[in-house]
Amino acid sequence: MTTLPDDVMLVVLSHTDIDTFLERRLLNRKLHALIKTHIHGLTKAVAQGAFPKQTRILLNGGDSRDPAHAGASLRWLKALRYQQLAAILLERRSLHAISAEDPLGDDLIHQLALGWRVLQRFAEISREVDACPSRDLPLRDLKRSQLAPTERDTAIEIACLRELEICARRIVYVETLPAQALKAYKSLRHRELLKEIFGSPRTPSPAHDDADVKNDHEFIANPWVFSQVAKSGAEVFWRSWWGKVTGSPEDVDSSKLDIEAAWRRKEPLLKTYEAQGILCIDRQLNRIMAHLRRRYKSSHDPPILQSTMLSDNFEPLLVARERQRLTEAGELAPDFVLTGVRIEQTLDWEAFGAKPNVHIRVVDEEARRQRRRASGFLVKQPVLLPGYEELLTEWDEGWVQRRN
Repeated sequence: MTTLPDDVMLVVLSHTDIDTFLERRLLNRKLHALIKTHIHGLTKAVAQGAFPKQTRILLNGGDSRDPAHAGASLRWLKALRYQQLAAILLERRSLHAISAEDPLGDDLIHQLALGWRVLQRFAEISREVDACPSRDLPLRDLKRSQLAPTERDTAIEIACLRELEICARRIVYVETLPAQALKAYKSLRHRELLKEIFGSPRTPSPAHDDADVKNDHEFIANPWVFSQVAKSGAEVFWRSWWGKVTGSPEDVDSSKLDIEAAWRRKEPLLKTYEAQGILCIDRQLNRIMAHLRRRYKSSHDPPILQSTMLSDNFEPLLVARERQRLTEAGELAPDFVLTGVRIEQTLDWEAFGAKPNVHIRVVDEEARRQRRRASGFLVKQPVLLPGYEELLTEWDEGWVQRRN
């Protein structure tokens, strides 16, 4: 390609997809220099080619043509992937879907994109720890009593130590996130991925009266599935949904197939450590959110702002109702533009040990409320392995000093 005249190379580059464009700029110095000189026009052309039916995703590209702003243009192009993943989720959700071209959905897309960024950073942390030599891993407490004789192999212990180190680094990262990013991650973790994509019948909680925390395999399978997603990050969904889909089931269902293969391949103890790493992050995040709620409630912001700043859920229902009102008033709703993207990769949850819906017994709501009142509305926490309890203890001890 580098033997072609510059004007021909520019035409070729402008018609590539985002991933190919980002790869080619690293092939050699000549291509890199050419792309840097024409970075603004090229990124715009590549984005327009990637999203031909969409306009709102391209609105915030900036208009600087100074090569010195090449970094900003590339960051914008890379960020479009998170925006697009968010738009796909918003359009393809089972309830209260909003068009990617509807201005009313802009805030929701921004929120979901934050969640994808957090997920991608989780995956980067996993890769960083996996690349560390085993001798550099901090020695933490492993529940060796759970090891069967065949599982006392050093490789299993090292894998468990890696999971503890991944969790430790993610805890440090989560603590730096603003409230909006925490909300975005929680929505992606508990609703968008597990329910909309993988078809989990519910997000089990030890607070449910119909779940035995110690024996309910669904409570383990749910965070374990998300632990595998957190290792692969947003990139796997980008490739499956948009980036390089060839139409074969292997491409469309890549996440589902990878997760099912990992479940069959991995040792039970390692799967437990992977699942508990996510539960540990859940507990730590809930503590941070509780602290921030108390801070917002003590602020001078209006009560309605305090109630929405740290709401665990987004407001797609309110947005959908506003769209319905505007449509009834004569404003045409934008067409859905992502209907050809299939996001569902429904897992066979029973294969992971989860109980089918028919086994979930109905709980008397009044009896549930009475028990919650008697317990002071305290939510039972899952029992974590010693290494994870140690991580949370370390975090608790430094939290007050870091925040005050």
